[in-house]
Amino acid sequence: MKRVIFFSVVFIFAVLTSICMAETIHVDHSGGGDYTSIQEAIDAAISDSDVILVAQGIYDENIVINGKTVNLSGGYESAGWTRDIKAHKTVIDGGGRSTVVRIQNSSTMIEGFTIQNGQAENEGGGGLDSSEGSFLEIKDCIIENNNAIGENEWGGGGILMGDGKILNCIVRNNHSPGGASGIRAGDGDILIQNTLIADNTGQAAFHCNDSTGKIINCTITGNTGGGFGLFQSQVSVLNCIEWNNSRNNWGNLESITYSLIEGGNAATGNISQNPLFADPETGNYYLQTGSPCIDAGNPSAEYNDTDGTRNDMGAYGGSGGESYAYEDGPPSVENVLITPAFAFPGSTVVITADVQDAVSNVSSVKADIERPDEAVIASINLYDDGSHNDGTAGDGIYGNSWTTPSGEYDYYIDITASDNRSHIATYNNIGKFSTQIIYDDFETAPIDTSKWHESEQVREIANGKLRLNIQGDGQKSSMNVYLVNDDTRYYEAKVLVENGSYVSAGAMGVVGLSGYFYNDTRGPGSGQDYNEQEGDVWLDIRIVVDENGILKAKASASRSDNADNSLETEFFEEYFSSPVSVDTEYVLSVEVTSSEIIFKCNDESLKHTLTTPVYDAYTKDKRILSRVYADSGELGYVKATIDDVRISKGGEPYDDFETAMIDPAKWQALEKVTEVSDGKLCLSIRGSDEEASTTVHQAGDYTSYLEAKVLIESGSQVSAGATAISRIGGYFYNDTRGPGSGLDYNRYEGDVWVNNYIMLDENNNLKATAAAFRFDTADGSGTTDLFEQDFSTPILFDKEDILSIELSDTELIFKCNDETIIYSLTTPIYEAYGRDSRVLTSRLYADQGESGYIKAWFDDVRVTKEPIIYMFTKSILPEFGGIILASPDKASYDAGESVMLTATSAECYEFTGWSGDCLGSNPVCTLTMNSDKSVAANFAIVAYTLDITALNGTVTRTPEKTSYECGESVTLTAAPNSGYRFIRWEGNASGTETSVTIAINGNSSITAIFEQISTYTLDKSVLPVSGGTISASPDKASYEPGESVTLTVVPDECYEFGGWSGDCSGGGLVCTLTMDADKSVTAKFDIKTYSLNITAVNGTVTRTPDKTSYECGSTVTLSAIPNSNYKFDHWEGYLTGNQKSTIITISQDIRITAVFVPIYIISGHIRYPNNLGEIGGVSLIFSNGGGSATTNDSGFYRHSVKHGWAGIVTPNKGGYSFSPSYQIDLSSIEINMLFILSLHKLIS
Repeated sequence: MKRVIFFSVVFIFAVLTSICMAETIHVDHSGGGDYTSIQEAIDAAISDSDVILVAQGIYDENIVINGKTVNLSGGYESAGWTRDIKAHKTVIDGGGRSTVVRIQNSSTMIEGFTIQNGQAENEGGGGLDSSEGSFLEIKDCIIENNNAIGENEWGGGGILMGDGKILNCIVRNNHSPGGASGIRAGDGDILIQNTLIADNTGQAAFHCNDSTGKIINCTITGNTGGGFGLFQSQVSVLNCIEWNNSRNNWGNLESITYSLIEGGNAATGNISQNPLFADPETGNYYLQTGSPCIDAGNPSAEYNDTDGTRNDMGAYGGSGGESYAYEDGPPSVENVLITPAFAFPGSTVVITADVQDAVSNVSSVKADIERPDEAVIASINLYDDGSHNDGTAGDGIYGNSWTTPSGEYDYYIDITASDNRSHIATYNNIGKFSTQIIYDDFETAPIDTSKWHESEQVREIANGKLRLNIQGDGQKSSMNVYLVNDDTRYYEAKVLVENGSYVSAGAMGVVGLSGYFYNDTRGPGSGQDYNEQEGDVWLDIRIVVDENGILKAKASASRSDNADNSLETEFFEEYFSSPVSVDTEYVLSVEVTSSEIIFKCNDESLKHTLTTPVYDAYTKDKRILSRVYADSGELGYVKATIDDVRISKGGEPYDDFETAMIDPAKWQALEKVTEVSDGKLCLSIRGSDEEASTTVHQAGDYTSYLEAKVLIESGSQVSAGATAISRIGGYFYNDTRGPGSGLDYNRYEGDVWVNNYIMLDENNNLKATAAAFRFDTADGSGTTDLFEQDFSTPILFDKEDILSIELSDTELIFKCNDETIIYSLTTPIYEAYGRDSRVLTSRLYADQGESGYIKAWFDDVRVTKEPIIYMFTKSILPEFGGIILASPDKASYDAGESVMLTATSAECYEFTGWSGDCLGSNPVCTLTMNSDKSVAANFAIVAYTLDITALNGTVTRTPEKTSYECGESVTLTAAPNSGYRFIRWEGNASGTETSVTIAINGNSSITAIFEQISTYTLDKSVLPVSGGTISASPDKASYEPGESVTLTVVPDECYEFGGWSGDCSGGGLVCTLTMDADKSVTAKFDIKTYSLNITAVNGTVTRTPDKTSYECGSTVTLSAIPNSNYKFDHWEGYLTGNQKSTIITISQDIRITAVFVPIYIISGHIRYPNNLGEIGGVSLIFSNGGGSATTNDSGFYRHSVKHGWAGIVTPNKGGYSFSPSYQIDLSSIEINMLFILSLHKLIS
C-alpha cells in the first residue's frame, strides 16, 4: 500500500479503586502548572495512578522514578493543556551528566517525549534505564543522541530495560562501544513494535540476553554495529526490515518471518531486496512507491495496516503504523531523465523526474541547470500537470523543457523538491546532459571514465619492452601475462613504473612478478596426492604505488590452506629498504631453494628460511602483472614496462621483447590495448582459437545517433578461417516491449542490435558493412538477422573513415563517409532494454588453429547528429525603434524549420513595415528556413500633443512647441495670479513643485491647480504685562493654513513662567501651533519673592516696610540703631558702607549684618596754674582721626573715641599759650575701655 500517515492525539484516563483518588499533575517550566520541573511532580505524586502532564519545552533534568507507578505524558501546550506532541515538542535533556530517566522498582508509562543527551556508565542506559523489578512502557518517544560509555561494559546507548514495551518510537544516533548502541534488553520479556532503530554507532542496534519477546513491524537500519545481537534469548521477529547495518546479525533468533533481511533468510515470507526507503540520507525511512516491502508482511488480518490492506514491512506498517511520533521527511527524487542526453546547441531538452513524498504533498519541484563549475545557468519549475512533457497529470512524474543556449557545454542538474510541510530536499548533480557536438575527441588521456564505462588497459610490445598498463576505477583491475614455461622456481624481470602512474586515497597500484612456486605438503615425492591447491605457496615481489605517489618494493608469501584457496595463510611480508623511483628500471627476482626463499630488488635481498619440504606446486601459474586496487569511488592508473625476463638464474633472457609481437610460445596472453594515445582511442586485439575483443561502452543514456572516425592500422591481419572487425554499434530499440508498448521487458527479448563496422578478411581486404539483428530470447541466445548490406565505398588501411548510425521514427540510417544505406522499419520502436549500450569495439573471430590481429584507432565520437542549419540576421531601423521576436528563438535553425517573427515597437515608436526576406506592414512574418535569411523591421518615432489648463495662474513650457516627439522632455513652470498660490499638477503630471519636467510618451493633458490664499491670525498676550514676552517664529501678521508657528516665552528679570492658556497649554517654555484657524494664546508669569535676613549685635536694625518676604524689585529702608555705649560702624554681606540709614532694592535672597562697636570716653578739665580756676572754650584736637572737643565754661570736656584709638591731644585757645608740657601724648595709652582721663594743665 502507499502509506498515508494520520496523526492522533492520545488522552489518558486512569480509574483506580484505592484509598487515594488519582490526580492529574501539570508541569510547565515557564510557571503555568503545578510544578516547574518533572522531578518535583514525580516526588509529589501519591497515588499509583497519578498522571503527570508536561507542557512543551526543554527540561534540563536527570529524572529518577523510584517505587512509584507513574504515567508521564508530554506534548501539551500550557494555555489549555491540549495535546499535540509534534507541535508542542517536549524534551528531557540530560545535559551529558548521567542517565536522563532512571526507573527503579516502578511501573512506568512514558509517552510523547524526546529524551536526549544522556550519558551512562557502568552498564547503564544513556537515555532510559529501567532496572530489574521495573516495568517500562515507552510510547511515541524519540530517544536520540545518548551515550553509554565503557568499551567493556554492557550498557544501552539509548535504552537499557528488563520487562517492558517500546511502541511507536524512534531510537537514533545513540552510541555505546559495548552492549547495544540502541536498545539493550536483559532478564525480561519485551515487545518492540512500530519502532525505528537507526543510525546508532558502536555495538549492535538491538541486543538482548536471557530474555524472551517479540519484535514486530520495526525498521533497523544504518547502524554501524549490526542489527541484532542475541545471547541465550528467545526473540521472534515479524514484519520487520533489517537493512544497511555494517555488521551481520549474531546470535540465534527464535524465528524470523515475513521480514526483509539483508543477505537473505530462508524462513517463511522473508525477502532480501533493497527496501527502497524514501530518503535515508535525510533520515526518511518511509517506503517509496514500488518498495518490495509494501503489502509483503504477514497476510493474517490481525497484522493488517490501518487501511485494512495487507501488512507493510517496517516501522510504518501494521495496526500501529499511524504513530504521530514519526517525523515526516522531504520528498524523494529519482529517475531523473534528460532527453536527449546529448543535444545540439540551441535545441530543446526535456527534463523529467519521479518525485514522491510518502506522507505529505509535493508542493514544488525546481531544476537548477549548472555548468561543471556549479554556476547556475537557468532555473525552471517542473510540473505534474500533464502539460509540461511530464506524462499523465498526478502520476508523480514532474517535467518541463528548456532550450539550450549556443555553445558546446556539459550541463548538470540539481533538483530541489519541497512539500506542503516546508520540508526541502536538494539533490546535487542528479542528472547530466551535454551539448558537446563531439562527445569525445580523445585529446585528454587516459580514458575519461565519465564518458566510457571501461578504463585503460595495455598489453603490447613497444620499443623493445612489454607495456603493461591498467586503469582502475572502484574495483580490482589487472593486466597480466602468464608464462607458458611455468615449472621454474626462479623468476626475474626488469620492471619500470612510468611517471604519470597514480592512485587516489583508498586505492593502491602494483607492478610485479608472482605465482605458485611450490607445495609444502603434497606432490611428487611427498607420498601424498594433491588436494588441488591445498599446500601451494604463492610468492609475490612487486613495486607498490601509494596514494601519496610514493613507490616501495615489497615481498610476500602465502599458503593455500584448502583445495579451492578460499582459506590462506600469509607467512611472510616485508618491504625492501632501497628507495624506488619512477622512470627507473629495477631488477626484481624471486628464487626458491630447498631451504629458503630469496627475494631481490637490485642488490638488496630479503630471505625467508623454509621449515617445510619443497614439492612441485599443483597450480603452475606464474605471471607478470599490473594491478590497481580501488575502493568504490576511488581510482588509479599504473603504467609499467617489463624487460629481460629470466626463468633461470644467470641464464639468457627468457624474453627480451625485441620482437614486434608477444610470442605465444612464451606467453599465454597476447596483445590487448584500450588506450587514449596521440589524441585518438586505440582498440587493438590479438588472439587465436577464440573470439576476443576490446570494447568501450558509452557511459551516457539512450542516444539515437552514433558517429566515429575509424582507422585500421596497417599490420592488422588475420589468417584463413578468421575475421576481424572494428565497429560502432549498440542496442538502438526494442520492437515489442518497453514503455508505451503495454508489455514489460523480458530482458533482451526484442532488443535490436545495430552495427556499422569495418571488416578485415583473410585476404587482407577491408570493407564497411551495415547490419542489424534482433534478440529473440531473454538471455540473447537466439537471434534473427534483420538486415545486412555492404557499402561500396572503398576502405583503405591507415585512412580515416566516418561511420554513423541514426535511428529515426521510421528507419535506420547508416553512413560511411558520404554513402548512405537505409533500412526501413516495419515494427514499432520502443526504448531498448539495453539502452545504455553504445559501443566502440575491435573484435577477432578465429576458428581453432586460426589467429589474427587488428589495431584500430577511433576519434571524434558524436552522439548527436550535426544538422544542416541556417542562420538569419535581424536588423532594426532605427536601432532603438523596437525588437524582432523569433519563435522559436535560436542561434541557428534546421533546414525546413519554420520561424515566426513578430515586430514589436519600442516605447515611442511605431512599426511601419518589413524589408529583406519579410515584406509588408503586418508585424507578424513567418519564414521557412531553406537558406540563410535576413530581415529588417522599420520603425518611426511618434509625435504627441500637449494640452495645458491653468485657472488663476499661468504655465510656461520649455521648449514651446505645438507637438513633441515621444520621449522628448518638457519643463512646465506654474505662476499664480495675485492672491492665489500654486497647489499641484494634475493629469499627466504630478507633484507640488511649481516647476516640473515630464517626458512625453503619449498625447498629454495637464492642469495646474491654483487656490485663493486664506490666512489665520495669532493673538499673543502676557499676564501681567510686565511679566515677560512671547516671541513667534516665524513672526508674521498672518499665517497660511497648515503653517507651523513656534512660540517661545521669555520671562522678565523678576518673573518666572507660570504656564500657558488658550491654544497652548502646559508649562513648557516652547509651544508649536499648526495654523488651521485663528489662534489665541496667553502666557502667565509669576513675580519672584525673596527673603531678607538681618543680623545685628549690640544694636538693632529697623526695616521699612517690615515683612517676612519681598517681591523682586521692591525697596526696603534700613536704619541701624546702636545700644548704649556703642555706635554703628558699618554694613556687611549684601550691603556695604557706613551710613546708618540706607535703601536697598530686592532682586535675590539677601543676608545683611550691621556692625556696632563700643564707645570709649576721654574727659578732663583745664585750669589756670595753681588752681586759679578752670578755662572754658579750649579746643582739644585728638590726632589720628580721633576728632576734637571743647571745654565748657567750667573747663571740663568729654569726648568719645573709637575702640583702639591712640594719639596726641593738643589744647588750643586764642590768647592763651600752653607750654610744651601742655601737649599730652596719649599714644601709649590703650584706650579700650570706657574711662575718664583728667588733664590738669596750667595756662600761662
